Amino acid sequence: MYINTFQYKPEHVDCTLCTEFTRKQSCTAKGCPWLAERIEAGVVGYKEAVMETFPRNVHTDARLHTAIRRFSGSLFLTAAHYQRMERMKVRQGYRRRRDTPAYYAAMYLLTANEDICTRAANCFCRYGIEFDYATTQDMVSLLRRSSNNLNQLTRRVHETGRFYGADLDELRQSYDSLWDAAQKILTSLAKLQ
Repeated sequence: MYINTFQYKPEHVDCTLCTEFTRKQSCTAKGCPWLAERIEAGVVGYKEAVMETFPRNVHTDARLHTAIRRFSGSLFLTAAHYQRMERMKVRQGYRRRRDTPAYYAAMYLLTANEDICTRAANCFCRYGIEFDYATTQDMVSLLRRSSNNLNQLTRRVHETGRFYGADLDELRQSYDSLWDAAQKILTSLAKLQ
C-alpha cells in the first residue's frame, strides 16, 4: 500500500504554470481548474474560493458579497461546535468507505447544537449514520408515564364512575412536560435551518 504524503506549496500552483494561462491574456479559464490544489497550498482566500466556486451572475453576486462580508473566519458556529465536531471525529475514527463529504456534512449539522449532539451521538456507527439509534429516552419515559396515568384514570372512572381533579391535574402536568420536551427538540431543529 502506498500513502501519498505530497502537499502543494505556493510555488507549485503559480498561475503562470497553469495550462489555461497565456502571456497575452493571462488566465483564459472561466473558473480556476486547480482551485482545490490552490486552496491546499494556502494561496486562495475565502473570498476568492467563494467567487470561483459559483458562476458569475448578477442575481447571486450581491448575495455572495454579503456572505463574504459577514464571514467570521470560521465555518463553525462557536468554539464549542468545533470541539464537539472534533470529539466526534476522534470517537468515530477513520473508515474509508464511510467518511464521505456527505457524512461529514451531517456530522457538522448534528454537532452544531449541544442538545442535538447529545441525542444523535449514538447515531454514528461504523457504516454511516443510523437515526434509529437517536436518544429519546426522556420523551419515551414521559410518554410511558403519561399513558400509564391515563390508563389508571380510565380504569378508576370505569370502576367507580368518578374521577378526581388531582388525578386530572397530574395527567395534565405530565402532558405539559411531554409537550415541553417536544418543543425543545423542535426549537433545536429550527436553529439548524
